[in-house]
This record gives sequence, C-alpha cells and structure tokens, in this order.
Amino acid sequence: MYCAYCGFALKPPVKRKGCSIQQIILVIILLIILRALSQILSEPPSSSTEPSTGNAAVITATEELEPTPRPTAVESAPSASPADSAPSVDAVVNVPRLNMRAGPGTKYEVVETYSQGTPVQITGKNADASWFQVSVPDGKSGWMSETGLKIEQDVEQIPVVE
Repeated sequence: MYCAYCGFALKPPVKRKGCSIQQIILVIILLIILRALSQILSEPPSSSTEPSTGNAAVITATEELEPTPRPTAVESAPSASPADSAPSVDAVVNVPRLNMRAGPGTKYEVVETYSQGTPVQITGKNADASWFQVSVPDGKSGWMSETGLKIEQDVEQIPVVE
C-alpha cells in the first residue's frame, strides 16, 4: 500500500490481539454497577418497608391532628371572645414555600412567604377558585394559589370576592 500523495510505502496497521485498556476499564465499571444494583435490589424489601411505615405513621398522625383544632375552635366560638382571636383552620399550606400575594395572581406583589403546615383561614376566592383570599395567624391577609393549599372545607361554600 502506497501513499496517494507522495508515493511512500505504507505499512498496514498492526492488529492487536486482546483487549484495550478502555475495554478493560469499561468491563470493571459495569461489574461495579451490577454489584451495586444487586445489593440495592436485594435490600428494599426489608429496609424500605420500615421507612415507609414510619412515614405513613407520621402522615396518619398529622391527618388525625389537623381536624382536632377545628372542632375546638367551633366549640369555643359561641362561648367567648377568645375564639375570635383564634379563627378556625380552613386550609393548610401544602408545599414547602407558598407566597401570599396582594391580589389573585402572580402579577401581584408578594406580601409574605409561608412554610408548609401553616394554617390559614379562607375569607374568599376568585371566580374560578384558583386563588383564595386568606388570613394567617400572624395577622396578615392576602391571596394564595389553590395549588399550594390543602383546603379542608367545601370550596363551593366560599364566597367569590374580587
């Protein structure tokens, strides 16, 4: 075989027998991955059941605790004025962080940001019930998106306000 440009005699490429270093490294990496996967797949039945049960217990406990304040506030409301300072819980912030805005939409200024679990009292909603007018325990009031709230009352009974 000769070079087409200069006519120099070329040697054919030497064919090596065996594996290249890249192939050996690739096989080692694949073996490590397979071993890790086999360990992961063999552990979940015993260890993943315990955390799931633990989380379920926490969720169940939370769900049982949320309705408890509601009857207490309803029972104490007719009897004395302290119930006026402790309004009933109509919803709870259901996302890690939720903005309260000055109006029903993202174009309005953020009044405050609240963390998951914050109780809110719903005082109204917009026409399509995508935003709720709320007040919170720190005394502030504004609008929160429906997507970030866990509403614990019939949405149809909430008055439309603009």
